[in-house]
Amino acid sequence: MALALSLAGLLLLLGGLATVVACLFPGYRARHPGRVGWAAVAAVLGFLTLVAAGQLMKQVEETQRAQPSGPIAISEQPPSGSAAVTTPPGNSPIERRPWIVIPLAFLLALFMVTAMLEWSAAFLVRRPSRGTVPVEPDELKNRLLALNRSDVQYRLVPGKQCDLELEWDVVDTSWHNLFSKIKLNTVYRTRMLFVPARHEVRWCEWLSSSGFFIGFRGWRPVFDFSWSLQVGYIDVVWKGRAYGVQAGFPPRVERVYDFSLNTVQVKRDISGVVMGSGWTFRPVIFWFQAGRSRLSALLDSYSPTPFPSWPETRVWLLVAAGSYVLFLGYLLWAIGGFTARDFWTRQNTAVVAAISAVWWGMWGLLTWLLVCLAKPKRKHA
Repeated sequence: MALALSLAGLLLLLGGLATVVACLFPGYRARHPGRVGWAAVAAVLGFLTLVAAGQLMKQVEETQRAQPSGPIAISEQPPSGSAAVTTPPGNSPIERRPWIVIPLAFLLALFMVTAMLEWSAAFLVRRPSRGTVPVEPDELKNRLLALNRSDVQYRLVPGKQCDLELEWDVVDTSWHNLFSKIKLNTVYRTRMLFVPARHEVRWCEWLSSSGFFIGFRGWRPVFDFSWSLQVGYIDVVWKGRAYGVQAGFPPRVERVYDFSLNTVQVKRDISGVVMGSGWTFRPVIFWFQAGRSRLSALLDSYSPTPFPSWPETRVWLLVAAGSYVLFLGYLLWAIGGFTARDFWTRQNTAVVAAISAVWWGMWGLLTWLLVCLAKPKRKHA
């Protein structure tokens, strides 16, 4: 009973919070008027249901402990001065209240990863040279639209919820092989939002790929379908060629399609024009950060810089490190590590230190690689 209540409460809470966040977007709110009120009520009911389920589980556990199932064994207690405080089995927070501890751990992990992504994105911001006078937004838009040349595969067009969008239909074709048909579709999109108050262009990328195969492999009929989506900062360099069976008699295997994608060069072209116009090129990790919505306006009103003299990378490093320590401490508290003296042995401390070193080392290496790819190529004389 208590487990069913906790599951229902968790679903109500997560569903209500997700709907409230979705209602911050104008398009969703216009299609579903009045849904935000019901979503808030569902979230509150879900939280109250979780609390009630927790109290019910606690009562059941206390009742079971109050009724011993066998003879009571009396053991000698060690002296109080040499006694080690240990956590009784089954008495850690994650064992007593998993319906609350696990969702909070998920939220803390999500906050930690978001903070570390923002820290990495802060290194990818490219600023213009000193002394470069920023141009007007209309002039910047005209300079970017001038990149629509015949020798480039992408197109820059005005956006609906942003200033400009980049469209690139990388692959959209189908072909036949022996006793099979293959279709491949890959679409690359970007958003650019101008922020005149800060003279910056926010940039977010979106890459979607899908494909299917229907036919025979050997004597076995096969149907495969795949789909993938990437959002944020994407560095991809593709180059390929597809071969298939052409119609006619006798059948011929010929080249069907050539495709290529180089998002690194696209960012270099766009950022070069932006910085040459005196504006800052700022990649963002979420799609709504590069669009006009209530959520993005709310985030704009909040400044993550408590110390104006600090660079943005240092501020986000402080937030990321604090969120990591908070998440790690929460996990240790959840398993009862703070109340058990025998937990802090040399082996356990070394394991925690090794995990932290590997985590930060891999994240730092990934950030360094992204920064190296973002640098413009040097032109040799």
